[in-house]
Amino acid sequence: MDESYSEDGLIIITKKRVLRNRQTMHAPYDNFRSAIWSYWGRIASNTIRYLNTGGLQRGNAYNVNANITGVGSQLIIASGSYSSTSGIHAEIAAIKFLGANRISRDMNLTVDLTPCKRCAAILSYFISNYNWTVYAPINVVKNYLGSYELPEFLLDMIIGDLIENRIMKESDANHHRQEIKSDFCGASW
Repeated sequence: MDESYSEDGLIIITKKRVLRNRQTMHAPYDNFRSAIWSYWGRIASNTIRYLNTGGLQRGNAYNVNANITGVGSQLIIASGSYSSTSGIHAEIAAIKFLGANRISRDMNLTVDLTPCKRCAAILSYFISNYNWTVYAPINVVKNYLGSYELPEFLLDMIIGDLIENRIMKESDANHHRQEIKSDFCGASW
């Protein structure tokens, strides 16, 4: 039993009970927000800074397309377009079309507009973990505020990245899943 009673009827809480309760408690999300925002901002900026321009010309902000090819191949294996209806950005639409099970190493993603910081943060993951090359024109990056569709498998990836980089523990990250998604999609960072 985790508790016992003293002679005057007060509960004596044992170390075992305190440890059990501590394991089920989660730190408030605000404890992590600053570190998460800083991390996302840093990886997004670095990704945009080192984009491979490949001589691409800047596209139209409302007619953006992205294609994924294998290395050394011109064969498009996935493509996507910006949709103002759903809020999905071209890069994310192409990755979503490719699907979580078909993501592999050494792919190229070409997009005809500089990625917003949300897309850049996601692309950073593919660049570092899958050796992808991202081609995009370099131009003044706007924040492209507005709705943003984030497929669940990419949210899983974002959360896994926060855990892997020791920004959050797995239990806290899973507990705050919706807050992480809301912050990421809101791009206030």
